[in-house]
Amino acid sequence: MKKSELRNIIREEIKKMNESKPNTSAKKLLKGLDKIKVNGLGGYMPGVDYVYRDKSNGKVWFVDTSGDAMELKNKSTLQQLDKFIK
Repeated sequence: MKKSELRNIIREEIKKMNESKPNTSAKKLLKGLDKIKVNGLGGYMPGVDYVYRDKSNGKVWFVDTSGDAMELKNKSTLQQLDKFIK
């Protein structure tokens, strides 16, 4: 396989990851939450365009590459998000 073919395959996979959309159950969970545009958060969350914040309990959610809603619990990523929002 040539390098250019491999590069094209990798770019297609990255494109698929960037196009991740919330599935039905994720949409229900994220409905009504604050949507914050982060564009990968400077490399801390590649492939994640938005995070969602629940004002009632302060939890932060994101949509993973399979379309599921995941609670953000990584301390360094949360710190980076805090810096990004300021």
